[in-house]
Amino acid sequence: TITLLEVTDTALIVDTVILCAGDSVEFFGEWLSVSGIYDHFEPIGNCVQHNQLVLQVLPPFDLDLEITQPTCFGFSDGSLTVQGGQGNLQFSLDGANWQADNVFDSLGAGSYEVFVQDENGCALQAEFTVNDPPQVFVQLPPDVTIEWGDTLTLQPTVLQDNLQFSWSPPDWLSCTDCQNPLAQPQDTILYVLTVADPNDCPASDSIQINVELTKAVYVPNVFTPNGDGINDGFYLFADGVAEVLLLRIFDRWGELVFEGANFPPNDERFSWDGVFRGKPMNSQVFAWYAIVGYVDGTTELLKGDLTLLR
Repeated sequence: TITLLEVTDTALIVDTVILCAGDSVEFFGEWLSVSGIYDHFEPIGNCVQHNQLVLQVLPPFDLDLEITQPTCFGFSDGSLTVQGGQGNLQFSLDGANWQADNVFDSLGAGSYEVFVQDENGCALQAEFTVNDPPQVFVQLPPDVTIEWGDTLTLQPTVLQDNLQFSWSPPDWLSCTDCQNPLAQPQDTILYVLTVADPNDCPASDSIQINVELTKAVYVPNVFTPNGDGINDGFYLFADGVAEVLLLRIFDRWGELVFEGANFPPNDERFSWDGVFRGKPMNSQVFAWYAIVGYVDGTTELLKGDLTLLR
């Protein structure tokens, strides 16, 4: 008996595929993501087509992100250092512009995404956030108006401890490196306060002090030197006057009956008591003139009439 055997030829087709971790490949309707050798046989006429897939899935690589926050609020001196992976890596913050350096600097506060790609084209991405440190805060009161000669305590509002204070300009301040200096400005001035925390993070604010000088001299036109303790002397009442430089009083014939110089206003001790050459003068009208010196250094000549009543 003769038996005829059917001989079937087999065609072998081998594909080798390398995948990055997390990727997959389709092999005759099946998605594969694990390393291995996969076979698929398919009859074609008297032949069998043997398809073989050699799949290598590369191991994943991890990233370690070291974030340096900005030194001060609003600064762009933060940085990112990417650690991890092996071989020649490329780094990017936008997925388009790549660099071999694993450090990104000049970063301000915000949310970012970093991309890392190895020499096999495998990529990994991660999100990170750069946070601003607390903002150094200082606030001065609104601008203020004071009278010449008044003293004002400057009181800023701050939120942090261990701040350094610097006031500018130093004119008419009791201190320039304290928190609450006393100010006695003799003219309108703008003070600027700059504060800094231990990291030298600054903040500043300003206050304008408007200085008003009231120049007013009040001279009585009648006095009654009768010893009753009321209006017994003639002297000058004034605001903004530092000194009466000269005061002269004349009778109606032009004789000088009183003269005083370089004395303060508003002080009865320097008044004229109506006595001339040791004798009380009778009721009559006198003429006077005075030169006053104001606190700002200016002077003024004043004159008028004065009635003495007994």
